[in-house]
Amino acid sequence: MRCVSACALAACLACVFTAEALAQNTTGGGTPPAATTPPAATAPAPAPGANQLPPVEVIQKQAQPAPKAVEKKAAPKKKQVVQPAPQPAAPPPQPVASQVPGTGGIDTGTVNMSPVQGSAIPISKYPGAVGRASAADVDRIKAPSAPELLQSTVPGAIISDAQGNSYQRDLQYRGFEASPVNGVAQGLAVYQNGVRIKESFGDIVNWDFLPDNAIEGITVLGANPVYGLNALGGAVTILMRDGFNIQGVETDTRYGSFGHIQGSIAAGARSGNWGAFIAGEDIKDDGFRDFSEAKIRRMYADLGVKGDGNEFHLNFTGADWSAPLRVDR
Repeated sequence: MRCVSACALAACLACVFTAEALAQNTTGGGTPPAATTPPAATAPAPAPGANQLPPVEVIQKQAQPAPKAVEKKAAPKKKQVVQPAPQPAAPPPQPVASQVPGTGGIDTGTVNMSPVQGSAIPISKYPGAVGRASAADVDRIKAPSAPELLQSTVPGAIISDAQGNSYQRDLQYRGFEASPVNGVAQGLAVYQNGVRIKESFGDIVNWDFLPDNAIEGITVLGANPVYGLNALGGAVTILMRDGFNIQGVETDTRYGSFGHIQGSIAAGARSGNWGAFIAGEDIKDDGFRDFSEAKIRRMYADLGVKGDGNEFHLNFTGADWSAPLRVDR
C-alpha cells in the first residue's frame, strides 16, 4: 500500500518538474521539444476539387480597344445670299384734311346731337335716321335752293311748290314741313351754324336767303327734342363754309331757260389762327309762268379765329329778294 502511494507521489512530482521545465523553456528561449500530435487529431486532406477558390490572375495592364477613325466632316457650303432689288422710296404722306364736325359721308361722317358745336358723334352711333347733302352735292346738282338739293340726296325728302316760285318751295320730310308760306303747319326745325333761322312770325323759313356756294353741308335728322320747338318731324342743320375749309376764289356763271341768269363768287383765306370767307350770288329769273319773276341778291360772310380747342366765328347772312308784278296791257 505504501509502495503504491510512493509511486503516485513520484509520478506527480515528475509531472510538476516537467511542466516547470516547459514553462522555463518557453520564457527562456530554448528550443522546445517537438510536439507530437496524436494520430486521431490529424486533419484529413481535403478531396481534390472540393471547396477550392479559383486561381487569382494578376492583370497588370488591361488591353485598350483600338481608337475609332474620326471622320472629318466637309465644311458646310456657304449659302449665296440674294440681295433684294431696291424698292422705290415711298412717297411722303399727304396731309389729311381735318373733317368739319357734323359733315362727311353717311358711313364715315359725324352728326351733331344738338345745335351746339362740339356735340358731334359718329353716324354709326346715332340711333336714328340721318340724311346728308355735302358741298360736293351742291356743286354736282346745281340746285337753285336747299329744298331742291335735299330732295335729290336725302331719302324721304320731297318738295312742293305752293308759291309757284322755284326759290320759295316747301320742304317735306316724312310728312312734316318747313315752309316759307304763312299758315303751313311747321314740323321741322332749321338751324344755320347752330342758330335757329326760322322767323318769329309764323315760324317760316326763307330758303332763298341762303347762298348755295356758301353751304358746306346739310344734315337732316329724325325727331330730336333737343332741337327745340317744331322739331316733331326732325331738324335740318346747315353748316356754312369759312376761311379754314376753303382757300382761294371760286366763280360760277349760269344761263338757262325762262331768262335765267346767275352769277356767283366765293373767296376764302387763312392766316395763322385767323380765317375769312365771303360768298355772294346775283340771280335773275323770269319764271316758267306769268307773274313768277324773281330777282335775288344774297351774300354770306364769316370771320373766325381758332385757338387751343376754342373757336369763335362772326358771320352775316343778308339777302334782297324782289318779284315785281307785271301788268299786261
